[in-house]
Amino acid sequence: MMKQEFVVANMKCEGCKKKVTKAIESVAGVKSFQVDLDNKRVTVDVTDPSQGKDVQKVIIAAGYDAQTV
Repeated sequence: MMKQEFVVANMKCEGCKKKVTKAIESVAGVKSFQVDLDNKRVTVDVTDPSQGKDVQKVIIAAGYDAQTV
């Protein structure tokens, strides 16, 4: 298992956090994740690096900017 971290700079409120959370929950292979609204960071535990790319894609598709740390 490996951790990947993203900065989601335009995640500003609890509603944003819920949208990002729902998006991440849709990605197969994500074992666990944390959405930190205060620091605008998302950390995911994945089994394969390609799943991290999938997480980034769904966050972007939800309307947020996700940059790998």
